[in-house]
Amino acid sequence: MLQCSTLFAKLTLLFFSVTIGIYAAETPKHVRIIWSTNPQSEASIAWSSTSLGKKHVIYYDTEPRKTLADYRFKKVQDREGAYIGTDKPSTTFYYHHAQLSDLKPWTTHYFTIVGHKGNSQEFHFITAPDNPDQSFKFIAGGDSRSNRVNRRNINKLIAQQAAADKEIIALCHGGDYVDDGTSIHQWMAWLKDHAHCTTPTGRLLPIIPTRGNHEEKGELYNQIFDTPGGKDNYFALLLSPSVLLITLNTNIPTAGVQKTFLDSTLAKHQKVRWQLANYHSPVFPAFKPPHFAQMNWVPLFEKYNLDVAIECDGHLIKRTVPIRQHKHAKDGVVYVGEGGFGVDQRKPDTNLWYLKAPAKTGSDHHIQLFSFDKDTLNFKVLLLGGKEFDNHNFKARKR
Repeated sequence: MLQCSTLFAKLTLLFFSVTIGIYAAETPKHVRIIWSTNPQSEASIAWSSTSLGKKHVIYYDTEPRKTLADYRFKKVQDREGAYIGTDKPSTTFYYHHAQLSDLKPWTTHYFTIVGHKGNSQEFHFITAPDNPDQSFKFIAGGDSRSNRVNRRNINKLIAQQAAADKEIIALCHGGDYVDDGTSIHQWMAWLKDHAHCTTPTGRLLPIIPTRGNHEEKGELYNQIFDTPGGKDNYFALLLSPSVLLITLNTNIPTAGVQKTFLDSTLAKHQKVRWQLANYHSPVFPAFKPPHFAQMNWVPLFEKYNLDVAIECDGHLIKRTVPIRQHKHAKDGVVYVGEGGFGVDQRKPDTNLWYLKAPAKTGSDHHIQLFSFDKDTLNFKVLLLGGKEFDNHNFKARKR
């Protein structure tokens, strides 16, 4: 009996020690950067904590610093609040956001977050270039909602790529981060796994977020990513003066105001060298039926000569032939992606005309790497382990 009592006491002590370690720690967690406005000079820094405490502060600079007193700049958080999920038990986590708006283009920025009773490590990221001929890269993909082992392995591959190549400046996530967008516990797991994208030196890739169908409902997406693009979650970024990336939302009407936004954005930037659209549900799918955005967006893609549309949701690998007026055309738009950030993969329907050679399809977990220079846009698909699956060059159009 005494041995059982002693064992029970030890287990109880261990339980409360672990609980205190999880819930009493005030070190800022889940640190991430979001781009949805001007990536040359602005960034939203987001993090979580186990209590609100006092106002959190970001200290930042263009050089690494040893102490807080060495940083030249600081910013008090703009927004905070409790994560609200539908699942039980309720969470004790809180979100924090701070918008930095005085950054220098194509510059490494270092920062540390000071929480209620603890500080984060020093992180760093690179702002987007303001030189139209500056070469740079970004990683794209999506559908990380299930199979955490695969998700973490993909995140580690992203970190490896970012550590090896300073020209990679962002991570464009095409949506379906979690199975249930109203579950705070699933989001916490995703945020914990996202930490594997951090390089050993603390480098973070800013996230360009996209709302997927599994995040269709619920405010957690906006709490996680600082309401990118406003309440309707669509926006446009000039990643450089030569690269336009338009992020759209396939969970709301694709006609009306969103179609008007797409039209006006493409019209305004029709002379930009490289033009891409990014959204979740595919209009030229390799597995599912086409999303009804096809009738509203594709005519505009073709009118303004979009180069590439990045799609997710199908859980496979795809690069279509160039498409114009529902035919294979040399001057058409190419549709790539379909999501391989962790979710179980499907087999593409290779009987579809737009997936015939020289199209490329497959079924494996992967990331997409977009590389831009003055004359060429290079598109690669890398599998777990870094093996190259696809490598395709786009030549700059005459605009």
